[in-house]
Amino acid sequence: MERWGDAECVCAVELYILMGSVIKTQRGFRHEMNRHEAPPPNAIRQWVRQCREEGSIACKKPPGRPSSERCPNVGVRQPQSEAVCK
Repeated sequence: MERWGDAECVCAVELYILMGSVIKTQRGFRHEMNRHEAPPPNAIRQWVRQCREEGSIACKKPPGRPSSERCPNVGVRQPQSEAVCK
């Protein structure tokens, strides 16, 4: 699966708003970006929906358990004292 950059996403969303059709958006995208392939229709729809709902096309973090921050000392061995028990 190809990862589309922010410039390509913005271009596709702007074209969709102007054209009003996914097929016309793909054709315009190929012409505008001078590329042979265009984003799939579902990706364009997702970007447009996300732009309308959130005002941004930036990817959100996936839902799930939040990762804990690791302590800087985890995995680092502390030197043992040089005192020897007698």
